[in-house]
Amino acid sequence: MEGIINDINLKYLTSLRSELDPLLSDMNMHAKENDVPVVSQEVGRFLELMTLIKDPDNVLEIGTAIGFSGIMIARALKTGGKLTTIERSAPSMQVARENFTRAGLLNKVELLVGDALEVLPRLDGPYEMVFIDAWKEEYEQYLDFAIELVEPGGVIILDNLLWQGQTAGMPSKNDRYKAATQALRKFNKKFLKHPKLRAEILPVGDGIGLAVVI
Repeated sequence: MEGIINDINLKYLTSLRSELDPLLSDMNMHAKENDVPVVSQEVGRFLELMTLIKDPDNVLEIGTAIGFSGIMIARALKTGGKLTTIERSAPSMQVARENFTRAGLLNKVELLVGDALEVLPRLDGPYEMVFIDAWKEEYEQYLDFAIELVEPGGVIILDNLLWQGQTAGMPSKNDRYKAATQALRKFNKKFLKHPKLRAEILPVGDGIGLAVVI
């Protein structure tokens, strides 16, 4: 998904960032060639920073894809830290496993294949950080599970809450996005007003949701 910052600022910020390393560059190219959604570079950096700031023992990711965001998180984990990541597509998870292996991070990661709404009830937690980037129509259910699995003071991060401007009213670029757009509009209202969260939506990438569980 494209970002929501105007082109001038985006080009400026991009010029300041260091390039992705060879592994992440290869993964980014694979994602583009195979139409696999992965987080933008700025969202990946945000996840890396939040992991370093929070210094968690246990992180949960809902939506592995090919492991791009997971690698950004796992690289920032301290010794003994663990990332548990869920992906419904077995072929995507196999690619992710190969990428985590190439990154030398497989020992820090637990890979769970299956529908997140079926896997989540089996998890015990607690987690200090959760990252959600999966089916937009299911964000409300993911959030409910995340709140129960995250200890107070833990953080929940979500991607794509601005959805290329479509949640704010821009026309959908594709009919298949319409259901997701409606779901995200409903979700954003719940997210920002949730009584168990202190939450905000940040203009990073395609709109990052950041919340602290209280």
